[in-house]
Amino acid sequence: MSFLFVCATILLIAGHMVKSLRQKQFSDFYEDVKLPVFNEALAAGYIMNLIVPFRLGDLLRAFIAGRRMKNGFSFAFATVVVDRILDVIVVGVIYLALYIISPSMGFDIGRSAFFYMMLSLAAVLMIAIVTFARHTVKKVIRAFTGIFNEKIELTLMFFFWSVITAFRDMAVKMKKRRLLALTAGMWGLYILSYYLISLAIRQMDGKASLMYVFSYLFSSSSIDKGTLTNGYVDMIMVAYLALSAALLFIASLIADLKEKHKTGTDGGPEK
Repeated sequence: MSFLFVCATILLIAGHMVKSLRQKQFSDFYEDVKLPVFNEALAAGYIMNLIVPFRLGDLLRAFIAGRRMKNGFSFAFATVVVDRILDVIVVGVIYLALYIISPSMGFDIGRSAFFYMMLSLAAVLMIAIVTFARHTVKKVIRAFTGIFNEKIELTLMFFFWSVITAFRDMAVKMKKRRLLALTAGMWGLYILSYYLISLAIRQMDGKASLMYVFSYLFSSSSIDKGTLTNGYVDMIMVAYLALSAALLFIASLIADLKEKHKTGTDGGPEK
C-alpha cells in the first residue's frame, strides 16, 4: 500500500467527517445529535452505494440517522436531501468550469456538465417551491395521499409535512457563512484526496488523472450504477472508497460505544 494511497484515504475520511458536521448543522435547529451518529450513517450509505445504483445508500443513511433522532426518518431524510442538493450544485459548477476551460478534455464532460446543471436548477426550484409556496404544495400532497386508506394517508402526510417543514427551516434559519465554510472545507479535502489517489493510481499502473477520478465518481453515466456493478471497475478506486467508508464506520461505532459507556445504559450519566 503506497504512502499516497494512505494519505488520500485519510483526507477522504476527513472530508466525510466535515460532511457529517455539515449535516449536523441542519439538525441542530431541532435537536442535538452526536456527530458519530451522522458518521456511522454516512459510512453505511457509502458502503451500500458501492453495490446498489442511483445512490440508494442515501436511504440507508437517512434510516440509520433517523432511528437515533427524536424527529425520526422524515427529518433525517430531509437533511440528507439538502446535503445531496448542495453536492449536486458544487459538482455541477465544477463540471461547468471544466467544460468552459477545456471542452475537449474528454470523460463525457459536456453531458455531465449539462446533467448536473439541470439537476441543480431543478433542486433549487424545488426548494424555492417548498419554501415559498408550501401551502399549495400541501394541497397537492393532500390530494395525492387521499387516494390511500386512512392509515397510509396519515403516514404519508406526516412524512411529507415533516420534510416540507424541515426544508423551510433549513433554508431560512441556517447560518449561511458556516454552511459555506463547511462546504468549501469539505470539497477542498475531497479534491486534494482525489488528486492524491490519482497520483497513487498513476504510480501503480501508469494511467490516471484528477479528471479521471472525478469522472469515475460523478459522471452522469455512472449515476444508475453501483461502483462494483459499473461497466469499468478500478480496483484501486474501489479499495480507496471501501476502506475509507469502513474505517469511518468502525471509528464511529467505537466513539458511539464510548459515549454510551460514559452516559450509562439508561441514557443518564454514570454514577
